[in-house]
Amino acid sequence: MGVNYKKAAYLTGNRPAAAYDEAMSLAKQPKPRGVCSVCQASNNRHEALNHRCDRVLNGRRCSGTIKSAVHELWDECESCRATGRVGTRACTECAGFGWKHYA
Repeated sequence: MGVNYKKAAYLTGNRPAAAYDEAMSLAKQPKPRGVCSVCQASNNRHEALNHRCDRVLNGRRCSGTIKSAVHELWDECESCRATGRVGTRACTECAGFGWKHYA
């Protein structure tokens, strides 16, 4: 009985470049859970809902409250295609969330 070297290489993590690229492809980010009522900052933390926004604007803390954004309209970020990353860096258009709040 012979050894299947391709299977052994895959199981041990020594994958060919094509398999590595496929595994490293970025998936779309889920839509943010919350959005600030004043500065429209996105938030993914469930604990932050109904609490004051922690974003700093012009040297002062934002006075808005994080509200649920489940029923809000969201546009997929054109720069990162909803992955939240451009190359190896976080997308600056959507702050790494992958989605922009439709206002």
